[in-house]
Amino acid sequence: MFIDSGDYIERDSLRLLADEMIRTNSDVVQMRVTRFLGPIKRQYFSPIEPQTIEQPTLFDDYFRSFFGINILDVNMCSKLYRVETLAASGLQPTGFKMGEDLLFNMKLFPNLKKYSIIDYRGYNYRLGGLTSRYNPTLWEDLKRQYCIKRDFAHQYNYSKAYRPLNIELKNIFISSLCQRIIYLKESKDELSRWLINELNDSTLWADICEMSKKEKDVIYSYIANRDIDALIDEAQMKIHASRWRRRAKKILSLLFR
Repeated sequence: MFIDSGDYIERDSLRLLADEMIRTNSDVVQMRVTRFLGPIKRQYFSPIEPQTIEQPTLFDDYFRSFFGINILDVNMCSKLYRVETLAASGLQPTGFKMGEDLLFNMKLFPNLKKYSIIDYRGYNYRLGGLTSRYNPTLWEDLKRQYCIKRDFAHQYNYSKAYRPLNIELKNIFISSLCQRIIYLKESKDELSRWLINELNDSTLWADICEMSKKEKDVIYSYIANRDIDALIDEAQMKIHASRWRRRAKKILSLLFR
């Protein structure tokens, strides 16, 4: 079982996970998670009920979890893995500092026969780290991961992945633009140059350009038409709408650092 630095598990977690793995003969067993910041705890409620899922339902309905649909947890922590399944999968390190959990579980997933979720909240996840500050490689990493995930979906002819995967790319792109405004404090000219450079990658945006013809969200059209001013305005509106939440998170981070 993988335990991230600073996180901790409840006393009975491993025993309960192992008992469930033996009882159901599952390849992976997942438990519930509590997120905490200092003394503040928040229970994370998974959208899926405790159960054991088998093939072909496992692949048909739950492989979507790795393409922007929040069903199964995509992280490595809070799970127990069967050693034989890991050994047979031939997985190798990805080299990513963020998103490596998702890629690990995505590439493992086609090898699974059974997946169990137990109703025990035994993993405590410490908020912070790379997900709570500016990460200069975030966009480049997630852009590469988008291509990996898209190719993997094509490999398995999994058409259910395509739309949510492109929604995720659109959201990450706008978030990255917002981060450049908030943390790098780039001028409009600097933001425009960055946007023009990114939007010149016609292969990356091919699916979103096609989606723009039928999706209601105007951001797809902004991307397809390379409307730089509209994209910057959209980012500025999102920053303004979330200003109080960012301030609250910053204060809490300082208090419990």
